[in-house]
Amino acid sequence: MALPMPRHMLTHSSVFRLSHRTLHLAPPTTNPSSLRHRFLSVSATMASAAKKVLVPIANGTEPIEAVITIDVLRRSGADVTVASVENQHRVDAGHAVKIVADALISVVKINCLRKIKEKRKRSNT
Repeated sequence: MALPMPRHMLTHSSVFRLSHRTLHLAPPTTNPSSLRHRFLSVSATMASAAKKVLVPIANGTEPIEAVITIDVLRRSGADVTVASVENQHRVDAGHAVKIVADALISVVKINCLRKIKEKRKRSNT
């Protein structure tokens, strides 16, 4: 006797599709090349409009939240910088997990302010 599958459980072969801000599940297609083409066209469109994202982390950060956020943003084509708000790159996250940031937030802040000033000077001349 087969057990019924609850609605909140998904099979590994399920495919996600977004339309009008609603997440729909679509069964896998019989033609995998058409599915691959659809995903490649979406990723190519997103890569052309890459955004810069700053993810600040601190001691006590929940590691799964930080890692998943960083991973999803990078997979979507964003240029992600992980910045430590502490005085060192290594952050002692929760559950004895150590995370090493890309930069210190103080350095990122100084570099951003410098770039803003340079853009203002160029626009005024």
